[in-house]
Amino acid sequence: GHAAIVHSVRTLSYCERNVVTLHFFEGAFTVTASHIVMVCLQQSQQRKSFRPMLASQVQPGDILRTLASQLNVTSVKPDVIKTCVVEVQLKDTRGSFFVGGSTAKPPAFVEVCGALA
Repeated sequence: GHAAIVHSVRTLSYCERNVVTLHFFEGAFTVTASHIVMVCLQQSQQRKSFRPMLASQVQPGDILRTLASQLNVTSVKPDVIKTCVVEVQLKDTRGSFFVGGSTAKPPAFVEVCGALA
């Protein structure tokens, strides 16, 4: 893969945002609907080919990659909530990194891509 060298990080203001919660047997992961996640589509799982995709386009049956394993998406729930978010821009937009919520253990962090610079 490509190195995830950070170009910039900024906290975006508290306001209404479209989010998507991706559910797995192991838990759930909420990101903005426009966030880019690394996904293996259900129809391409024989090849295990992961590619960048908007979180809003992820479907049940797709697979997300973590540091330690892979997570099968069981359901996808869109919502609009008031929240602030952290935007990370990478120097190379082909790079990826792993993120998790405040209670997630690092092996369960999900692979995502930075914002498009």
